[in-house]
Amino acid sequence: MDESKSILLDAFADEFGTDIVFGRVTFKVNDTKSEKMFSIFNSVLFENKLPVIPVKCMEYFKICETDSGIYNKYRQPEDEPYVNPPETIYGMHSDIILNKIFKYDEPLRFAKEEVIYLNLSKLTGASFPLIAATLCHEMIHSYDRHFGEY
Repeated sequence: MDESKSILLDAFADEFGTDIVFGRVTFKVNDTKSEKMFSIFNSVLFENKLPVIPVKCMEYFKICETDSGIYNKYRQPEDEPYVNPPETIYGMHSDIILNKIFKYDEPLRFAKEEVIYLNLSKLTGASFPLIAATLCHEMIHSYDRHFGEY
């Protein structure tokens, strides 16, 4: 991100301040701020097509604990156990596919819980541009889930 004019950068600067958006200072992200960022991205880049998805800012171990809890609600006895994501993730889009057998002529069925996680174990001390890029990346996965081939 640079100081060029754009609707997206202007919206972020209006919400979070020019020094935060264009600076290299630490941005202390939390659930409330990340949900505002989600809303701005959704409005400007995704034409408000994405449903409201919770964005949770958590340490890595808490992401694993929370996500495995969601997975286990839908897990069948024959399903593989939950596998933690790599510790190196900056963010994660989580969605559970309920289809047991994949056929190209059948649509995928999803569980109701769709979550985006921001990994505070990696993002604490990061600048706004890195956190925004991470969130946008995960939102692209969501867009693909809802409107792409996934």
